[in-house]
Amino acid sequence: MLPIDAFAEDSYFSGIQKMADTIAQDTQNYDLLLLGALPTYPSEKYGYIVPETYQQDSVMRVASFKEKPSLDYAEQLLAQGAYWNCGVFAFRLEYMLKKLDYEYTSDSYLKIAEHYHDLPCESFDYAVVEKASSMGMIEYRGLWKDLGTWNTLTEEMKQSVVGQSVYIADTCENIHVLNMLDTPIIVMGLSNSVVVASHDGILVSDKQQSSYIKPYADKIKQRPMYEQRSWGDYRVLDYGLDNDGNSTLTKKMHIRAGEQISYQYHKKRMELWSITKGEGVVYQDDVKRKVFRNDILSIPPLSKHGIAAITDLEFIEVQLGESALDEDDIFRITEHW
Repeated sequence: MLPIDAFAEDSYFSGIQKMADTIAQDTQNYDLLLLGALPTYPSEKYGYIVPETYQQDSVMRVASFKEKPSLDYAEQLLAQGAYWNCGVFAFRLEYMLKKLDYEYTSDSYLKIAEHYHDLPCESFDYAVVEKASSMGMIEYRGLWKDLGTWNTLTEEMKQSVVGQSVYIADTCENIHVLNMLDTPIIVMGLSNSVVVASHDGILVSDKQQSSYIKPYADKIKQRPMYEQRSWGDYRVLDYGLDNDGNSTLTKKMHIRAGEQISYQYHKKRMELWSITKGEGVVYQDDVKRKVFRNDILSIPPLSKHGIAAITDLEFIEVQLGESALDEDDIFRITEHW
């Protein structure tokens, strides 16, 4: 199990292979194997692995593990020879199933999936790793960065500006700007900062402070305004809920040529589609027909529907319902169309 935001050398993957080989042989009977990187400074952002003894090129037994300690405690751990946890874990499936049994016992995957949201919301590091009784560590000595924060990500960005219509004054120093919008951005008099303008919000932050964004982001309770999907992407243009409980959601949909949206229906909403670009095929209630620019489709509740793009296809989708318009009201039909 490994994260996707690691910036590392090829030997990082050799370490992962060694973890897999070791847990398969299980000569030391470890419950968990971790990958540890040599730390360069004390940080509150990472987990820390303290090995019992140092043994180069071999698996080291772990004496203790601490996730995201205070800065003072991180300094103490470094003095004890601690490593940064790379977030890579190797284990036998049997071990993890036993851990799951403590929270919810079932012999059926479907039953566990049904009660998934009843499980405690706690990270793997706190819930499992800090409490594990037998752990080993593979040492990784190459370059490693966790690109999960804007600070570390901008250190590896080759360009200081991503996006269009960004203007940075000469009074700025060490600035990175990411603009996903069509709105111009002007930055003046800032240093060591990151500016991010997305469909879901705008961030203006000192680079070091950007690591502490999570508690503030958790306060934002809104639907995603932009999402990339396997078939393309969509952007929310407008959303409204009146006092009578009537909802309206307007999206701009883009489907790449050769892709399609699954055959589905809704119980609580109707949809209006206005084709604005391209050519496609709509399948509605088992009837196929081609659609082109300027075509308009009405899809009432319970009507089965899907759309495939012959060329790059764009359309405006207006959803109308009497409750919150969310993903729970999508019922996909497994049959291929």
